[in-house]
Amino acid sequence: FVDLRRLSAPSGAGHGGPQLEFRAFLVQAAAPPADCNGDGGLPAAPFGACQTFVKGVISLDRPLERLCPRDIQAPLQLGSAPLIPPPPAPKPPPTVVEELEYEARRVVGKLAGEFARMCREEGLEEPQVAGPEGELSEHSLLGHRGVSQHRFLQWLQQREEGGYYRDLAAELRPAIVRMVRTEAKDGPSCGLSGNEKDAMYSSIRDLILRHLYRALNEDVDLYKRKRDARLWRGPVLHGEADARDPNFGKPGDIARRHQERDAALRRLAFEYELVGEHRHAIRLYNQLLSLPHNAESSTTWFGYARLLMRCGQRQPEAVQA
Repeated sequence: FVDLRRLSAPSGAGHGGPQLEFRAFLVQAAAPPADCNGDGGLPAAPFGACQTFVKGVISLDRPLERLCPRDIQAPLQLGSAPLIPPPPAPKPPPTVVEELEYEARRVVGKLAGEFARMCREEGLEEPQVAGPEGELSEHSLLGHRGVSQHRFLQWLQQREEGGYYRDLAAELRPAIVRMVRTEAKDGPSCGLSGNEKDAMYSSIRDLILRHLYRALNEDVDLYKRKRDARLWRGPVLHGEADARDPNFGKPGDIARRHQERDAALRRLAFEYELVGEHRHAIRLYNQLLSLPHNAESSTTWFGYARLLMRCGQRQPEAVQA
């Protein structure tokens, strides 16, 4: 039994390095060794007592990572800068304005789906030409004709007796409250007070609308760029290649393909390690770490460090990982 917990403890003042405590349990021996019982004075079973053990403590004179033969060299330097750049700084948390715009884009996406549902339920869809000689597209054109003003709003308020409309409004309200509390701290309290602060309601309303319109315009520009990219891209890049593109593919398709790639790389790295091809196993694991969902995955990086220790005891690379 070896207690390794003290190895990670910091060394105290006056003590060179950590201490290692161990216990070696002894077992029943048929006869003592000949070199220690030459005169035959020892009994035949010297460790007959139950749970006999030897306890000891090893004190190190220096930190564990500085012991030879696993002495870690100093990091490589290129002039005054390290050869290996430091990890990128973590992204700052989103601001209240960015949270409002994100929630607005998400709610607009839900509204687009509900508008398509209304058009299908009320027969407001028509085929659209998508090729030469009147070739029709597999996707119908929704809401191009027959949708009067405020018709979608009335349909939305009648759905589930207005419950769905209230739920959508409630999803956007917390983000608006956080933005108003941050951007308009000196604004009036709820309700009219009959003084000059009441005029600030108009500026707060304009501030909210400006960010809502900005979020909507960003979505419109994004999908316009996607349509233009598909129009001008070569035919061989459509279909599978289009779904792999991180800029224009669907997020669900991209995430699924990353998971499939993750499983394939893990399996191949494991198989290469079994047959002793350590160089190929490490190369495949580096490709695994390059996937977006593994860039900051502590479990995956810990597995990479263990692989490095198994494949040639590469301690400096494992410590860096």
